[in-house]
Amino acid sequence: MADPFTLTAVTATLAAATITGRIQVADLGYQMWKDFVYNDTKLQKLIALATDMNQTLVAGKAD
Repeated sequence: MADPFTLTAVTATLAAATITGRIQVADLGYQMWKDFVYNDTKLQKLIALATDMNQTLVAGKAD
């Protein structure tokens, strides 16, 4: 029979590793999303175009 303290320590270590792993995966997903949103020049151009179109429409309504 294994020492109960050893089993507790191993269980706690595995639980901590699982939580850390989940945080790392979530962080990696966030980094990928951030890179896609902020660094993708095509997306930036599309956002700029949509912003310009929106401003043109708003300016047209103001006339």
